[in-house]
Amino acid sequence: MRVWESQRICTSCRAFQNAPMHPILLVIVAVSLYAVIDGLAKVMVHDMDVMQIIWSRFAFALPLLPFIVGRRWRELSRTDRPGLQFARGLIPIVAGISIVVALRVMPLADATALMFVSPLMLTALAVPLLKERVGLHRWSAVIVGFLGVLVIVRPGGSTMQWAALLPLLTAFLYALYQIATRVLSRNTPPLVTFAYMVVVGTAGSTLALPFVWRTPDALGWAMMAASGLLHGLAHYLVTRAFALAPATILAPFNYAQLIGATAFGYALFGDLPDRWTIVGALVIVAAGLYVAYRERRLARLSGTPAHRSS
Repeated sequence: MRVWESQRICTSCRAFQNAPMHPILLVIVAVSLYAVIDGLAKVMVHDMDVMQIIWSRFAFALPLLPFIVGRRWRELSRTDRPGLQFARGLIPIVAGISIVVALRVMPLADATALMFVSPLMLTALAVPLLKERVGLHRWSAVIVGFLGVLVIVRPGGSTMQWAALLPLLTAFLYALYQIATRVLSRNTPPLVTFAYMVVVGTAGSTLALPFVWRTPDALGWAMMAASGLLHGLAHYLVTRAFALAPATILAPFNYAQLIGATAFGYALFGDLPDRWTIVGALVIVAAGLYVAYRERRLARLSGTPAHRSS
């Protein structure tokens, strides 16, 4: 799901044409790591405070920054919107809190399926916030996708849980996160937005630590470290992938996270989605794939960046 935050249209895709499988593999690896990260959070949330888990995602990713930035430190000053960078860096903290709280009581695959409504929310929010035009086909896909959400949540039924609203909140926040990324990507290198995300996330979550800290055992420390390192690595892989290929090419492979979440959830917790969750997830995925298809088709016909087509 977090893969959408780096959807920056590349102006030249020669690298993608020469090695088309490379960025696709980067996306698949990244979203698989996200499934593992959420699975670790579902384990840790029973022994640690939610904010401590969120802090570990950023704090243990921080040591990766020197290796990722390398000699390009001067690029980190290349942003003309520091306020928006700061606000964008805070969104993953709130989004992380909402999904980790949900994972306390929800199966991993169910929560992941609901979060995949984020691209559809992005399509809807792009109209008022980015002044993009969205045609009838994409609006229809958005409506169908939200019907898939209703299939999973089943309002009024015995399976309806308040926790089911939390992955939807996470999806909404990441739609806002991607919109901020689109605005920033017009004049800011992806490396800068990545660095701001890690630094702001670490600083913001650290403020809560004195009030929630529970000293973990050796296994807890290992899971916290793994969560942070994988989080940083996944975000970096996403950044690299979307620098090599257009978002409309890579977007369909986001849904590999559903496979990873289902497999990891079953292996670790014995959870398998019920038939209604599977049906709802398929509807959401189909709607998201259709949106990606329309963007790619219209971009090819018009010769304009996909995110600005209708």
